[in-house]
Parts: sequence; C-alpha cells; structure tokens
Amino acid sequence: MGYTVNEYVSDLRRLRSEGLVDNAMAEAVKPLAKKLAEDGSWLTEKMSSINSDMGVGISVLHEEHDQSLNVIVVAWGEKDLHVPPHDHGTWAVVAGVRGIERNTLWDRQDDGSHEDPDYAEVAAVSHTDISLGDVISMETRHIHTVDNIGEGISLSLHTYGQNPNTTERFQYDTKTNRKKVLKVNFG
Repeated sequence: MGYTVNEYVSDLRRLRSEGLVDNAMAEAVKPLAKKLAEDGSWLTEKMSSINSDMGVGISVLHEEHDQSLNVIVVAWGEKDLHVPPHDHGTWAVVAGVRGIERNTLWDRQDDGSHEDPDYAEVAAVSHTDISLGDVISMETRHIHTVDNIGEGISLSLHTYGQNPNTTERFQYDTKTNRKKVLKVNFG
C-alpha cells in the first residue's frame, strides 16, 4: 500500500507540533502533498463529481476538530469555468492530481488606504499550470484564480492551515475594484 491520507494527516500534525506556521509550514507540506497526489490510491470516483450550481466538486478528506489542517479534493468542471480572484485567509498547498489546472496569481495594486475599506484593486501577475507531480503553495493573503485548461474534469489536492470558511477570506471583483467576504460550501 502507498502513502495514505491517514499518514499524510499524521505528517501534517507532526509538522505543526514542531512549531511550523504559515509559509514555513506550507513549504514543508509541499513534498508530502506531492507524495499523496502521486500515489492516488486513495482516490474514489465520487471525488470527480461536480456540483452543477458551483461548477466544482469538493470532497473533504480531513479536518481537525478545531477546523485546522483542512484537506480536500477539488474537482474542476469544464474549461469555461471562471473562478474569481480570491485568497484563503490561511496558508495553502495545492497539488495536481488529474488534468491541468492553471493558477493565476494576482497582486493588490492599491495600498489598502482607500476611504472605502472594501476597495481593492488587483491585477494578474503570473500563472502556473499544475498537473500530476506539480505542487504550489500560497501564503495567507496570496490572491489567485483557477481555470481548468485540460480536457474533462481536473482534480487537485488542497491542504489549508485552517478551513478557509473560518478565516477572514475575500473574493475580488476586477470590474468594480471591490472585495467581499467569501464562503464556499466544503461539503
């Protein structure tokens, strides 16, 4: 048997117990996420299911009782799905499992001092395509978008320091230059 979800969670707990936080934790998780994604023995067909209202499917693999160490599989629907720019409010590691997912990184262009606290001007600055064997990490306030650029449904393994729905997390509107709180149904 290969590397299991339970072994992955044990390794995550060990890293956290060593005092790793934020970017240091994300960097330490990357090789473990790659190992789990490449093993793939834990995958089920149900993880490829798409919620027709959202255009994605979310399968929760693990979450601690305090809602930390959130591990999910995201199934991305067809190519034309557009996920708006957003952050996670916590560190994140994303590993390609199946298909090709484009992660576009965005930067805030304003300094946050606008009289409207919800004003946020963002611009795309780079992108990284991930497939099986590729892993990226993001810090708490990194902003990104996701596009499925391959054929069919793509799958990616996401690991968060905290369930993003329990953090101060935002979605950014590039037409109105406004941010708003983002919550997603994690199942």
